[in-house]
Amino acid sequence: MGVAVMDIGSNSVRLLLWTDAERVQKLDTTRLGAGAAHGQLTRESMARTVEAVRRFAEEARAAGEEPRAFATSAVRDASNAGELLGGIREACGVQVDVLSGWEEALCAYLGALVGRGDGAVLDIGGNSTELALGAGGQLTESVSLQLGAVRLQSLFGNDRAQAEAYARKCVQASPFFGRGLKTLRGVGGTITSLAAWKQELRAYDPTRVDGCPLDLKFARAAVDRLWAMDEQERACLPGISPTRAQIIHQGALVLLCVMEGVGASQVLASVHDNLEGYARLRGLPLPGEMEK
Repeated sequence: MGVAVMDIGSNSVRLLLWTDAERVQKLDTTRLGAGAAHGQLTRESMARTVEAVRRFAEEARAAGEEPRAFATSAVRDASNAGELLGGIREACGVQVDVLSGWEEALCAYLGALVGRGDGAVLDIGGNSTELALGAGGQLTESVSLQLGAVRLQSLFGNDRAQAEAYARKCVQASPFFGRGLKTLRGVGGTITSLAAWKQELRAYDPTRVDGCPLDLKFARAAVDRLWAMDEQERACLPGISPTRAQIIHQGALVLLCVMEGVGASQVLASVHDNLEGYARLRGLPLPGEMEK
């Protein structure tokens, strides 16, 4: 017995297929949030997303697991989200659970910190960024910001000044501004990619990414360096995939603005994220925990 969970995010569709035999994670970059900053999902991004969900659903069923799926900011904010959800039901036989901002933050917390101590979690996504604080396995405070790597790219392109002003304004308006949180546990492709780059990992190794510290000095240097490069140069960096290279400079800017805004001195990368968190939220049995 295992679990198959899909995250239909603003940047990608991800699959966690966890059975007694193995634990597999896969990703397909679909850029669903490319138009979401302007209120609507594009037909092209919806078609890419439906196809990714279809393939992952087939893979899950071939392994004997019925897939569950949830969607986040790009879907909950879009006026034409019903078209996507209907397309997924028809083509894939999957009913998508659209999470609120609070539920999205809770999933990040449940994935990154349950069983690993108390503290704060930062989840940088494509269209939104969540901050969550909890203790004893319970979420005590959270916020979902209209801030993400794909959103910044869609709104401002490669205009760093405008993107940075927008990001800082979002963080300053949050209840976590100036809180002195010191250390955050960080989830999402921006953070894991930066952790891989920091260690110059040509082949992604989750055991080395998990727990990798990203301090303020690194974040500031990363923003300056990444914004000075073009997309092709960023794609040549170790740990940065060609699709991630399109938005990693925007994601790094979000990381820096959040760290400075909440007073964090470091972020510890986590490969345990909202895929595991969603399973816990909905009471789905994770094989690694059923024996406990």
